[in-house]
Amino acid sequence: MNLPKYGGRYIGVPREWGVSEQGKNKIPTLVCSFDLLYYETHGQWQDVAADAMEIVGYFYLFKKDGEPNTFTIDALKESLGWDGRSLATLNDNDWSAMEVQLTIQHEEYEGKSRPKVKFINHRDAQAGGGVEKLDPQAVKSLDAMYGAKLRAINGSTPPARSNGASKQSFPPEPAPTQKLPPIEAAKRAAWAAFTVKWSEYVSDNADEAPNRDTQWKTILKEAVPGKESRAFTAEDWSNIENSVNKDWSPVLGGLIPI
Repeated sequence: MNLPKYGGRYIGVPREWGVSEQGKNKIPTLVCSFDLLYYETHGQWQDVAADAMEIVGYFYLFKKDGEPNTFTIDALKESLGWDGRSLATLNDNDWSAMEVQLTIQHEEYEGKSRPKVKFINHRDAQAGGGVEKLDPQAVKSLDAMYGAKLRAINGSTPPARSNGASKQSFPPEPAPTQKLPPIEAAKRAAWAAFTVKWSEYVSDNADEAPNRDTQWKTILKEAVPGKESRAFTAEDWSNIENSVNKDWSPVLGGLIPI
């Protein structure tokens, strides 16, 4: 298994998964291995599938006191399309068609740095949802209120800047990809066609919004039966896009039989 060298955001697909008891408290946990397909660099997704990178994520479903870990449960519902009602469905359902976004960070453990899955989100999640900023005048007002306290603990004179000799070095990030591979381009076109029709549908049927990923998986199975999404060709994704545009009905929950 090739572990990811860089921290950051990746798009991956579940390869193998199962619910098990982890740790001395035997906490029910989803353990899932992911094949990493894309890495975000300079705001672009770079195809890294050829690097054959994998990572295992541990998603603790309950806290030590036995209460549900709602943060993790909600993340799995949003990313995988799990209904959150049963450990059996989380364990037994086929998640192999669900591309997800993983945030990976390197952590020190027993003197060694190793990558760890910190967050799981739906495929097209935005990083942090943006940064909220106050206008300059509001910041000055806050500084007038709290600046004296900051200077009291940090001094009134800023420390001298170092010459950078001790600055930690990291391996350079890969160069950004300017053009998407044909398969990825076709896949995104199919997904875009789906989201357009789905958005129109849920605008009048808001209670159906949680069923988005279930509908998507149904389309994939019906349009390209007997084949896992990771093996789809560009032609397969183009056929899916055409099926979505011509034959898919959100009301019926699948492709209209001809």
